[in-house]
Amino acid sequence: MKKSKHLEILSAHVANGKTIRAAAELIGISEATAYAVSSSDEFRLTVGRLRTEAVSAAVGVLSQAATQAAATLVLMLAEDQEPKDRLAAARLILSNLGPVTDLGELRDRIARIESQQFPRVAQ
Repeated sequence: MKKSKHLEILSAHVANGKTIRAAAELIGISEATAYAVSSSDEFRLTVGRLRTEAVSAAVGVLSQAATQAAATLVLMLAEDQEPKDRLAAARLILSNLGPVTDLGELRDRIARIESQQFPRVAQ
C-alpha cells in the first residue's frame, strides 16, 4: 500500500487523543480521506507505536519523581522534623515497602519465566 502523506500527522493527532474527525479538521483534509487513511494496518501500528512511546516517556518521568519522593520521605524522618511529620513519613514508607517489594519480585519472576520460554537468539 502506498503510504499516505497524511498518515504520520493523522496518527500523531489520534495517538494524542483526537478523534478522526477532529484530526482531519486540524490538518485540513476531508473526513472521508481521514477515515480511509485510518483504516490501514499501518495507521493502527503507527498510532500504537506513538502511544507506547508516550507512555514510556511518562513512566520515565514518574520513575524519577518516585525517586525524589522517596528521598523526601527519608528527609522527613530526620530528628529536626515535627514528631507527627516523622510518624507520617514512617507510616508511608512502611505501608508502601511491601507492595513495592512485591512488584519488584513479580517483575523478576516474570522476566525469568519469559527468558525460559522465549530464549534470546544469539546474533
